[in-house]
Amino acid sequence: MLSQISLGSYADLTTYMLLIQNFQAKHPHLWLFTSPLLYVVLPILLYAALLMLCIYVTNKSIKFV
Repeated sequence: MLSQISLGSYADLTTYMLLIQNFQAKHPHLWLFTSPLLYVVLPILLYAALLMLCIYVTNKSIKFV
């Protein structure tokens, strides 16, 4: 199960980075791209937090049943 979560996360993050690269190539002067902290680190942290929340909710729902 852990490998599925890791592989899924890697695929999602790879897709996200490809989308960011394409968007950045089309709009290089957008304020969002001034710092990698804004377009790389914060979204990855938000994604990780959301993933952990989903794992927690799934774990609690399985224990409830």
